[in-house]
Order: sequence, then structure tokens, then C-alpha cells
Amino acid sequence: MAEYSSDDVFTAVIQAGLSNQSFQREDLFDQPLQPLSKKKNVGGGYFKGGVNYNLDDENNIFINAGYISRQPNFDAVFPNFANNINPDIQNEKITSFEIGYGFTTNKFSLDLNLYTTKWGNRFVSRSFINEGGTEGTAQFKDINQLHNGLELEANYKATSNLRLIAMLSIGDWKYTKNFASTLFDDNNNQIGTGTLYTKDAEIGDAAQFVSYLEADYSIGDNFNVDLGWRSVDNLYADYSITDSDFLSPDNKGGLKLPAYNLIDLGATYRFDLFGSNASARLNINNLFNEEYIAESNSNIQADSGSTTYKGIDVRNSVWFGFGTTWNFSLRFKF
Repeated sequence: MAEYSSDDVFTAVIQAGLSNQSFQREDLFDQPLQPLSKKKNVGGGYFKGGVNYNLDDENNIFINAGYISRQPNFDAVFPNFANNINPDIQNEKITSFEIGYGFTTNKFSLDLNLYTTKWGNRFVSRSFINEGGTEGTAQFKDINQLHNGLELEANYKATSNLRLIAMLSIGDWKYTKNFASTLFDDNNNQIGTGTLYTKDAEIGDAAQFVSYLEADYSIGDNFNVDLGWRSVDNLYADYSITDSDFLSPDNKGGLKLPAYNLIDLGATYRFDLFGSNASARLNINNLFNEEYIAESNSNIQADSGSTTYKGIDVRNSVWFGFGTTWNFSLRFKF
């Protein structure tokens, strides 16, 4: 790593690294003729750098970029639950670029950044239940994703007692192309191949729009109350290999889950205990017991004849978020 700084106005940093992972698999039960595989060394590395320029005492701009060659996961090195090394091992390739702006005063601070990240050559192995009711394995290779987005954070001290915190995250995360899949039964025999038509399909399992606003109010020197509001939208289901949606090139893309809003309440009291500082904290999460779908691992789109819940076909396998929960903690410093 190297860093250059000029009069607290301009700063530049570059960093690089190399790594090696050694893979070996032992299977005394299913691979009696070759219980211990050969070792496979896979190299990787990264390079990243960034610059920051302070326009004045309150404003700054920055740019960051990076490239990562990341070793594949264990399943990619030893596919099919066997001890034969994959002859076509490829590192995952991640490139990223970020540009941002910062503004800071005694009462107000703001950070804004725009980013783009391309994640390619991914290998994913997943289990599934086939039409015969037995378990199988699906392998996906050469998966490419593109993540674009904007992130904003702000902090404002409105009065000596009131502090406001805001956050906004807007993303546009999609698969960049279609990719191939290979299906195996529970005896590791190939039972099929196919193409998943995921080009421009939304990436699931993480909300692509999140906003948060919190008010923190102090009452005296020892007690404060905070109230937070989190809004979540553009949350899509994670794709499932058992769904038929992506087998057609004219599919509807990712299943969009219903938006939801959560309110959290907290209170902190600071006091003296045995001559040392102590504090008690109470959190109440999801104050109004909002019922919402937090994630789905299936992608069944509703049609005119579907039975639905908030517009979602009830045949989907989903997880609901927690209702109202609370926790209490006591902290003592000595």
C-alpha cells in the first residue's frame, strides 16, 4: 500500500495484494477408489486505488476504483461431489468504480456517492427436489451481475437537544446475460441441461430501495429517546432452480415483493453506578407490528387465476419478517 498527501488538500492511495488458496477434498464414503484428491492451488489478487480532494474546509470529492480476481468456491473446484478437480476453474472477476461528494459543517454533514460494480464468472451450486421427489444438485456457471446505485447519508443537529439522521440507498442490480445450468440426480448423474434466461432480470434477496429517517432527542444530560422509520421497496425474490419462469426467454423477470415500512423506538438512560459510568438501553423493533414478507426463495408470478396475498401468489416459499420485538441491555464501564 502507498499513500500520498499534499497539505491536507489532496490524498491518493493505491493498494495491491496477492493470495493463494489450496484446495483438497477427502471422501472416505462415496469415493473409495480415490478417497483423497490431489491438491489444487489457485492464485488470486486485487488492485484498488482512490483519490480525495478537499475543495475547502467544508467540501470534498473522491473517486475510488478497484479490481479483484477472487478464487472460486469449493464446489466449483470439486463439482459433482467427487474428488476430480474441475479442469475449467475460473476466478470470479469483480470490477468497481465509485465517485462521491462530502459536505461537513458544525451542525450538518452529508455524504453522497455513486457506484457501479460488475461481478462476473460466478459459480453457484444449489440442491433441489426434482419431479420424482428425490434430491438433486444444480450447477450454474459464468454468472454475471451488474450493480449500479446511489447512496446518501446525512446528519443534522437541529437544536442542542435534537439530532436528525437520514439515509437513502437506490440500486439498479440486474443479471447481464443468460447462463447455463447443469442438473444432477442424487447419484451425481447428469439428468439435464438448460439455459436460464436471466438477462436484465432483477437480482433478488436484497432491497434495491431503502430509506431511513431517525430523530434522536435528549432530555437533560442523562436521557434520550430515538424514533426511526425505515421504508423498503424494490425487493425481489431470489431466483430458484425449481421455478420454470426463467426457462422461457420472454419471462416476467424477478418477483417483486410488497413494499413495507417499519418504525423502531429506543430509549437510553445514563447513570452513575458504584462511582463508574453505566447506561440502560431499551429497543422496541417494529413498534406497530407490521406484517411483511422479508424474502422469498421462489419466483412464481401471479396470474388472473392465482390465489394471492398482497399480490403475491401463495404458492411461493416466503419468510415473513418479525413482528414487534424488544430487547433491554445494561452497560457498565469500569
